[in-house]
Amino acid sequence: MPKDKIKNYILACLPYIIMLLVIIYGISYQLVNRATVVGSDTMIHFQRFYDAMAQIKTGNYSYFQMNYGLYRTGRVFNAIYGPFFAYLNGILLLICGTWYRFEIISIIAVHLIGAISMYQLSLKVKTNKWIALLLSLIYTESNFVVSFERFNFMGWGGALAPLVIIQAVNMVQDHKRPIHWLQLALIMSIIAQIHLWSTLMLTITIIPFAIYGLIKTIDKKEMIISCLKSIGLAILLTANIWGAMLLLYRSNNLALPNAHSLRGYAFKIVSDQNFHAALLLSTAIVIILQAVYILFHFKKIPLNTLATSVAVFWLIVASRLMPWFRLQAKYPKFRASIQFPYRLSIGIWPLIFMAIGITLTHLNLKYGLKAKILAFIVLILMVKQNVAITRNYNKFFVDIYLNDSKVITNGNYYKMPKDRVQFRNILYKTNSRKLLDLSLRAQPDYLPAKTSATNDIFEQQVLKQLKYYKYKVKGDRLYLFWQSKNTKKRYLPIVMYSQSHLIVNGKDATDVTKNKIYQPYVQSGVGSNSAILYFIAPTWFWILMWLSILSWLWLLVYGIKKSFHRSKHLFS
Repeated sequence: MPKDKIKNYILACLPYIIMLLVIIYGISYQLVNRATVVGSDTMIHFQRFYDAMAQIKTGNYSYFQMNYGLYRTGRVFNAIYGPFFAYLNGILLLICGTWYRFEIISIIAVHLIGAISMYQLSLKVKTNKWIALLLSLIYTESNFVVSFERFNFMGWGGALAPLVIIQAVNMVQDHKRPIHWLQLALIMSIIAQIHLWSTLMLTITIIPFAIYGLIKTIDKKEMIISCLKSIGLAILLTANIWGAMLLLYRSNNLALPNAHSLRGYAFKIVSDQNFHAALLLSTAIVIILQAVYILFHFKKIPLNTLATSVAVFWLIVASRLMPWFRLQAKYPKFRASIQFPYRLSIGIWPLIFMAIGITLTHLNLKYGLKAKILAFIVLILMVKQNVAITRNYNKFFVDIYLNDSKVITNGNYYKMPKDRVQFRNILYKTNSRKLLDLSLRAQPDYLPAKTSATNDIFEQQVLKQLKYYKYKVKGDRLYLFWQSKNTKKRYLPIVMYSQSHLIVNGKDATDVTKNKIYQPYVQSGVGSNSAILYFIAPTWFWILMWLSILSWLWLLVYGIKKSFHRSKHLFS
């Protein structure tokens, strides 16, 4: 290969190598100490990925009812929370062999995808390559992407959000074809298969860009048709998700997640944090400067003006400038449905960093080398600060892991082992269910319930009773076995949806009395007892499921064929 081609190849790869090195440096303390950080959301995701892995490992598939994860209670979770992605994570967990390796690979993947996505978005708007690299490093070392280090799944939404904003750029800049319908449907469907809330908020975020595109396009009819095609394909690609939601929400009372004080999780300006609801002071200053620039140049570059305006709007909505106390008093369900106002802002970060890139490019053209040097200095300092904060953030949780009396960062568990060193060894050396059996925690998400106060009931009636039962899984059915000295009735440590069926000691017990979290109240016999729980989904759902699978397969084949034709043309 000629030296020039080798040089060009190295230069093309260099930004991605730098990204990877910075990301590894940011979590190097965790790598050196071989730590598995267990944060507030970690265990719920470990539970659902273990369930997917166990299904793959044993061949006992159950799309709705979780027979291995979530304490083998028959709950539904994965079916309406990133179902296909859960199985991909199950495969990854199986390959990794340990919780530690699984967590590290997941964290690196999210950071790297976030950096690459932001880099590609910056290049899309003609930002200088090295400024684009610095912006991508700031992006991947702050807010939603960093939050994934505690397995907050908004991190995945944040990592992929710049790819959605690329489609928003097309809407503004491409007057002939504002909507690239296939790309838009694909990225939205991928995010939906991972984190549905991110899809919802990103859809809302790009609506102003779609409106602008419709006003400016030379062919409004074509744009509307492309929009409908994109929506249609996305509906097919996500049919398994909305089909499951339609099935469950139509015929069950599902509990909302834990409620939180909204103001407590709205954005506030701080000097030493860069994740969740923390808005770093240096970032806030840059956003203010960007907004001031737009005020004096709002006609110059429409994309820059629109991106900044939308970003600032959502930042204000998600901040403490909003009267969150009054809103939650008037609409109490907001505390559980919205939970964290900062989640409303997932689209603002790629928008604001893209806009900053556009502004810096314009200033470089206008003022030359001095402006470029100043931009590099400011951005490098921001990268340095964000990486340092990320390292400290990571170190804080790793130090908890290394503390023999703690190990985990969150203490609101019903049960945790007194021997935390044992817990740490399981995290590092295995991917076994021992981890799940040793850490019991009540969470209301998607639990069938007649009440909003589910945690206490779940702890007392389910978690406390698990030790009295033995379990087996065969196919999609969960078997429970227990011994009884009398014929008293008892609540089984399982929950039932309207689609759940139960057989106790050979007799149908589906219609027995149930408590506030739909635990069945059954008659025990003296001696050995057994129960079988299974979930029956209607035929129409499986039709939707196969429509979704076939749509993904069609896209895969289409992508392979396109790639083959491109490579054939390239080398011909």
